[in-house]
Amino acid sequence: KKDKKKKKKGRRRLVASEPKLLADFVGLLAGKRLGRTGIDIMPSEAGRVALLRRVLRHPDAALRAQATKLVLKALAMTVKRAGRLDTALAVHYASVREALFARERRLDSENVAGAAEAAEEVAKALPRLLRSSSSAAASSSSGTTTAATTTTSPRAGEDRGGEGGGGGGAPVHVGGMREFVDRYDAFLIDQFGVLHDGKRAYEATIDCMNKIRESGKPVLLLSNSSKKKDGSVARMEKLGFSLDTFQDLITSGDLVWSGLKANSNDGVGTSREEELFKPFKGKKVVLFGNGDDDEEYIENLSTPSEVSSAEYILARGTFALLRGAGVEEVADIDVFRENMKACSDRGLRMLVSNPDLVRPDGKDSPMPGLLGEMYEKDFHGAVAYVGKPHGYIYEHALNILRRDFGITDPSRICAIGDVMYTDILGAENNSLASALILDGVHAKEVGIEQSSGDRPSTENIDSLLKQYHYRPTYLMDHFKW
Repeated sequence: KKDKKKKKKGRRRLVASEPKLLADFVGLLAGKRLGRTGIDIMPSEAGRVALLRRVLRHPDAALRAQATKLVLKALAMTVKRAGRLDTALAVHYASVREALFARERRLDSENVAGAAEAAEEVAKALPRLLRSSSSAAASSSSGTTTAATTTTSPRAGEDRGGEGGGGGGAPVHVGGMREFVDRYDAFLIDQFGVLHDGKRAYEATIDCMNKIRESGKPVLLLSNSSKKKDGSVARMEKLGFSLDTFQDLITSGDLVWSGLKANSNDGVGTSREEELFKPFKGKKVVLFGNGDDDEEYIENLSTPSEVSSAEYILARGTFALLRGAGVEEVADIDVFRENMKACSDRGLRMLVSNPDLVRPDGKDSPMPGLLGEMYEKDFHGAVAYVGKPHGYIYEHALNILRRDFGITDPSRICAIGDVMYTDILGAENNSLASALILDGVHAKEVGIEQSSGDRPSTENIDSLLKQYHYRPTYLMDHFKW
């Protein structure tokens, strides 16, 4: 109807390129009656976040501007009609900048900047709305309004464990995979901190993988490893895992290698690979390596170079610095910082092939994701991440499940990992169910030893979860059947 009206003289009217997307967005926020069934449909919090992310990150500036206004109207409407603010929804909006942009960078930095500005406007307007309904919200038992987290009880009669996406509900603490394996059609399982530590398989994990195989459910191993797929598969076999217990193994390092290959002079890749890795088409690279297979990995893709002649940075490890062919030196954080400063002065982009911040080795040893954060925060450099929780690795996994197994419903897929800000956030952003393994990276925070299988106290678990605005669907002390 608006499109039929004439533009008012002297005023510019924004027209979005995808009006139906906006209509669906605001309709779902309001719990609108959809279709002919007359059933009130209110999406899960994961669904709302997914919609919010899509419109606020859309390349169409007009659509982003309209989305921002609609978000504020939706919040105002809940205050006016319900007498209180939908606290769970508001908290998601308030934390959208931290949750969706601080940890989910896109290679297209201009789109991220535009989307972040829109999210910032929403966050600035929220205090006024929160104040206007503070008394009612304080008396509500459905959630707790904070700047960082929300805990919402499941709806009456709802089996919380069957939902896709962690949302804001209380997770179900289970004794093992047997308690929920039948609820899902496929599983995405992390390697390090869940199945093994790189040197040995954890107790009961091989048996658990065998039991999942017997259930007939496909398993994709999803790993933030800087190594290529073949090396990771060989390690799984060496550690005692049968190769028929998983249908594929996807590493962030393999995706980066394929993407760089697609953008090399002789490479032919998918349009998606070409789009994502176009900023890293140069041949000369400053390589932060693992000190193991760096030269083999980069061979025929790029040439390790000094900062003065490099065209980009590749961070795939925290142990070595490659200055040229055959010239590798042991490096520490100070060496990396010195080189990052020089790279930043030249405006070089960094590509991180492992977004993990720390290693599950009991020492919290630094990982490439930490170098990426340093480059962004301390040197204001541009960084692109490939791996969990970022979208590309999930696109790849979900495409495999769709193509090879006909599995299309994300709520019927469960992601299992030991890190809240990679495994669980990635599942949340893709509307997947999730299970957090407590004796992995977060073991120290919940007061137990890594890979011990001990049960943390409820107080320690609550303390961990309160640091995040999203939740896993399940909690498991250890990966076991």
